[in-house]
Amino acid sequence: ERLLLYWSDNPPRRQHARTRLSNSVDVVFGLEAIKQLINRGEQAVVADESEKFNVKFDEDEGKDKREAAPVETWKLKDISLRGLGAVTNRRAQGGMRIGALMASRLEGSENWCVGIVRRLQSDAQNNSQVGAEIFSKDPQLLWMKKLGLKQDQAWNWEVRDQKSLQHFTQAVLLAPDPGSGRESSLLLAPQSYFPEESFGVMVDNKPRKLQVGAVVEKSDGFERVAFKWR
Repeated sequence: ERLLLYWSDNPPRRQHARTRLSNSVDVVFGLEAIKQLINRGEQAVVADESEKFNVKFDEDEGKDKREAAPVETWKLKDISLRGLGAVTNRRAQGGMRIGALMASRLEGSENWCVGIVRRLQSDAQNNSQVGAEIFSKDPQLLWMKKLGLKQDQAWNWEVRDQKSLQHFTQAVLLAPDPGSGRESSLLLAPQSYFPEESFGVMVDNKPRKLQVGAVVEKSDGFERVAFKWR
């Protein structure tokens, strides 16, 4: 479908100017790696409070520890509001392909952006020219509570444990940049939710409800899904 769109008589045009840069950019691939990065940043913010109250988090001793996602460093060529171009001779351990979900962080920055590989071309030196679309520069991790549970099933960040985690679906909220014209969407693992399912979430320390909608895009290991607040 994407090929037909771009090979049509009226293919999409680049809407935002590209800025030439020669910085390096850190890159990771896959939904699980992205969730690890966001979770790590959020836990760093509340680390002092967690120690004060002896709060247990996912990485605490006694819980299943996942290996840190491998980070590659690429050479950035250009960047715009909604995309970037880069050169690399790395292959993301076989995970780099058109449609691969990725997170990127510019040299000197602490913020990770979430996007997807849209263009991939190899040159004579076996380098890969990569073009990526940026979904969000401010991704957030959401713990979405399945509705219809007992009131005493705690679900706040500070009190979740392995037993209560079975009542949750974890998602990445993709909040678009102001003026981009995009709607917010969610990144979810396949088969982690039902069509039109509703969840409870905590936003700015206030409980809210959302309902998942249509699948906007999907590839290996993830689905990008529309949603609406209820």
